[in-house]
Amino acid sequence: MPFPSLLSIPKLLLVCAVALLFSLTPHQASWGGEEVHRHEVNGFPGCYVKVESIFGLTARQGSLPFRITFQNQSGADRSCSVKFVIADTNYGQGKIESSSSYRLTAKNNATMVRDVYVAVVPSFTSSGYVQIRFQSEIINLSPVKQDYRSVQTDTEFPTLAISSDLARRNLTALNDVVKKATGSGEFATSFLPDELPTDWQGYSSLDALLIDLPAWKAITELQRQTMLSWVRLGGRLDLYMDPGRSDLGAVPVSLNGIQFKDDHARLGLGEIYLQKYPIDNLPTSSIFDLYKTLPRAITALAEDYNDPSLDSDNSRSWSPEAAQDATSGGSLWPLLDEINVEQKSPVLAMIFLVLFAILVAPVNLYFFAGKERRQRLFITTPLISLTACLAITASIFLLDGIGGHGVRVVLADLQPGPKETHIYTTQEQLSRTGVMLATGFTRKQEYSINLLRLPNVPLNPFSDGRTEESSFSISGNRCDGPFFRSRSIQGYSLRALRSDRARIEQSGTENDMPVLVSALSTEIVEFYYIDSSSKAWAMPSGSAVGSGARIPLAKADDRLPPWVTDIIDQFGKTNRDRIRQMVEPNRFYAKASNPESFVLTTHPGITWRRTDLLLTGSTVLPSSSTSTTPPTQP
Repeated sequence: MPFPSLLSIPKLLLVCAVALLFSLTPHQASWGGEEVHRHEVNGFPGCYVKVESIFGLTARQGSLPFRITFQNQSGADRSCSVKFVIADTNYGQGKIESSSSYRLTAKNNATMVRDVYVAVVPSFTSSGYVQIRFQSEIINLSPVKQDYRSVQTDTEFPTLAISSDLARRNLTALNDVVKKATGSGEFATSFLPDELPTDWQGYSSLDALLIDLPAWKAITELQRQTMLSWVRLGGRLDLYMDPGRSDLGAVPVSLNGIQFKDDHARLGLGEIYLQKYPIDNLPTSSIFDLYKTLPRAITALAEDYNDPSLDSDNSRSWSPEAAQDATSGGSLWPLLDEINVEQKSPVLAMIFLVLFAILVAPVNLYFFAGKERRQRLFITTPLISLTACLAITASIFLLDGIGGHGVRVVLADLQPGPKETHIYTTQEQLSRTGVMLATGFTRKQEYSINLLRLPNVPLNPFSDGRTEESSFSISGNRCDGPFFRSRSIQGYSLRALRSDRARIEQSGTENDMPVLVSALSTEIVEFYYIDSSSKAWAMPSGSAVGSGARIPLAKADDRLPPWVTDIIDQFGKTNRDRIRQMVEPNRFYAKASNPESFVLTTHPGITWRRTDLLLTGSTVLPSSSTSTTPPTQP
């Protein structure tokens, strides 16, 4: 290549100066709809695989939404496979990663588009550095192509998403405020409203979603209902409306059924806020203060189930005394008291090792194979070793057993309204395993599953300072990897939404007493109800009501009965507090004789010694349960 002339040198200097200027410019916003992977086929310009992000790549838990586009103009019907690998790197410690695989098929000259939700292993001990690998292959046409993205997630600020119109006007200034306050990170990731997910899991990586009222009105009814479903499972929705504009200052029609008080409403485990600011010029300092202390989902997963008596450097491990003290204070997960997290005594193992050493050396050398029979060592030593291995295997099976046992607590929120007809399930579970012949399992229904950070005990494979790498894989309903390791304790938080007609029907009143009929699939053994005028009613103790039967009621104390609070107290601190705040008019609480039809099943090798199920929800008129068909989730 020839050297540039002297006349072109100033131009080169100008180009370099501009490049340097851009390199020194503060990091700008992340925008939704970004293409993060593209796989094109040489010789077939109309055949490609494209992956776009919806809420960017920043996530510390939950699932990240992506859109896969497969355009096939190859002359034949074809399939493609796309794999996502998200790795949480921990500076010299073990790496935990999750992978999800998808397969799309498209006829010739057709385009297939699919929204997917890629699970993220909760980032507990890392600095927030995450590597994402995109891998795609067009079957029988093109080899595998890989792309890598490295992301530094913000460990000091919640994960937010902001609608594109709000972002264009305000996000650069908000990012500057966050950077000055935290030294890194950004305020939020921008998203395009028409690309919002239609599955609640697509929002599960967010701590809050900010959307302006025009964008809310412009999205589809299915997108709105999906967003409200995410709120019911613990999300936060902030709806921005400009009080200076008459067309933007009223609560939208799609929210008229929700009761607001001081521009705030509780919806299940989540919340909705009406934020009244001039959306063309948000007050950046006020908005930053509004979100800087927002509770984060990753904090709940990391701290609600761990030992609060740990020092700030996590140097002190779990102890029964500390657990007892923490439980009395109400901050430690009560399910930990029901699982023995201590290792079995090593005395038996030490005795076995001493006996093996005596047998394989002096006894073998001087008795089984004496001076004149040394050749027997080639037979006796392998036999002794094989016998010892069989004995160790038998002792492990006898002491630890096959499979495992556990305890779990479940909240099933029944919402049979005209636009929902859903059950929102929140489940927390803790298990201890013995010998597991398989560590993965197949889900009977789709749900979100998040690993919980447990105390630093020897049986916890994901404790602080771990050195072992772990790889989780979710493909369809198949979950593979160390979900249930042998000889370990592990805890999970599960959430799900499913369509169901289960409900409590209200058929008016009789002698000023509400008339309620059970339309549940299981027998009710306890029942408590707060009617629309905030009067409390309860089913007499010892009663049992089957499906289709009227529920006998009597006046009750305004305070929740002990059986309700006992179940609520089994949850981790965040869910415990949220469920307590769900007390509201026209809400019932019930206890079922058989909870299995409402729980989320995981590994079939785990025996659940106790399952506490709290059924709750709103009553419904008999006609409303059949008059409207809810939108179907894809």
